[in-house]
Amino acid sequence: MSERPELPLAQPPAPTSLVERQQYKEFLASVAEGAENAIALEAAKKAFIVKAFQHLIDQPNVGYEDFFIVRGALGSEKLESPEAWKTFVAQQGSEQHHVWGLIEQEGQAVIEATRKLGGTFDFNRTRSLPEEQKKKWQLLFGFIDHDQVHLTEANIVDHMELISFVDFKYLKGKPGGMKAFGEAPLPAQWLAFYQHIIQSPEFPDLCEHSEFPFQVAEALAELELKQQPQRIEPVDLASMLQTISRSIQLRYGGMDFELTTPNNQTPQRNQIVLDVKPTALETNPGMLWSVLYNVIKNGSKALVSASQDKKIDDLTRNENGPLIQRMCGETGGFEPEKIVVSANTIAEQGSDFTVIHITDTGKGLQLDDIMEGVKDLVKQKLIESAKLGKTAKEIVAAWEENPYGLRRLRVGDVMNLAGVARASGFVGKPGMRGISSGMGLWGVEYLMDKMGGDILYTNTLKEGALFTIIIPNHYFNAERKQRRTIRSATRQISRKAERGDIDLTIPKVA
Repeated sequence: MSERPELPLAQPPAPTSLVERQQYKEFLASVAEGAENAIALEAAKKAFIVKAFQHLIDQPNVGYEDFFIVRGALGSEKLESPEAWKTFVAQQGSEQHHVWGLIEQEGQAVIEATRKLGGTFDFNRTRSLPEEQKKKWQLLFGFIDHDQVHLTEANIVDHMELISFVDFKYLKGKPGGMKAFGEAPLPAQWLAFYQHIIQSPEFPDLCEHSEFPFQVAEALAELELKQQPQRIEPVDLASMLQTISRSIQLRYGGMDFELTTPNNQTPQRNQIVLDVKPTALETNPGMLWSVLYNVIKNGSKALVSASQDKKIDDLTRNENGPLIQRMCGETGGFEPEKIVVSANTIAEQGSDFTVIHITDTGKGLQLDDIMEGVKDLVKQKLIESAKLGKTAKEIVAAWEENPYGLRRLRVGDVMNLAGVARASGFVGKPGMRGISSGMGLWGVEYLMDKMGGDILYTNTLKEGALFTIIIPNHYFNAERKQRRTIRSATRQISRKAERGDIDLTIPKVA
């Protein structure tokens, strides 16, 4: 089996002096407390935005910009104090004044949560840390922040609005662009369509996902403090994957992804196919969510990139885009793309594991792009801190002096370097997998290690990339000695998978 790399800067030397240790402990405590407060604030915002939009839709003479007013209130001084709230309400027109009066209780809850938090979660708290710890936490905070930015209630609503606009434009024949919706009153048919989205049971679930990045920060701080993460609970994996897939469907609306199951696929539709068996998984929901969301998102970005290679630059407004083609009653003209997600349970050495496969029809892992990223690692002298397998590390470190030595690297070694290369900040060519921040796969590997699990990635023969997540079902609830046994079993599953000695039930994409 290829020796799996440890992550660069994942385990830097611990602070040595008493002052440094105390500073680090205070930093971790502040991260945990700040994350807990941020989670409370996100919960308050969720209640606010859900009720605000439900009331807004019911008002006469509502215009498209009124939705922006409601969303904007969440990120401004309007919700910083009761006095600011009253001033804001007084400045609104009669219909909007009525709306804000209806949701005053929720608005006050956001104000109270903001007061408790004392501002937003501080992603700059790393300033007081020793240099090595600072680098590590800056990477982690960057990973967490990138997820949180795309998951605010405002962004969720924005994605819904755009798809609602396209649906209404082509289903109802409304002429003009987005500006046609700026005037009041909005068409009754469009409001009815939009109300259906806002009042769906899944909308609060989508908003709840904005809490998960802060759960990650909280759990990592607790683990560094040698504490058990407080949020360990049974996870409804099918529900979590369904909501993640729905958020991907909304974010990449122009791809016109259909959420479906293996036996219910529609020809000529891009699809996210879910085949999830019940599991007994108990873990930190935020950490698990972050792993799944980033891997599925990376797959969807690969498919978007493939569509853009076909000169469909704006998939939502371009007449050749999948969504608009379907709205116009046209089918065909493009090769359907798929993301397939499956989950099942296996046992190894007396422990049970959840195995999640995520595969797609994209270009797969591009080995030449990975090696371009490794060049960056060599230049930045990060190979030593990466702690690769001894042989592979020596080969890469001596690349400049002995270029022929690179021939000794195995394909598995190169694939294992993908996450490490991403942490260097290398973005690579347009077709390279991974989020643009350069930390997606690095962050996923880091979290999997903390959860006692592993992630394998490779290319399939017929299609694109395959990611396999192996996560113990009861790792955090086990005693310390048992955790070592579970980690050994995790590595054993990975070794068996590479040798083909275990059936992990890999899904077929076709």
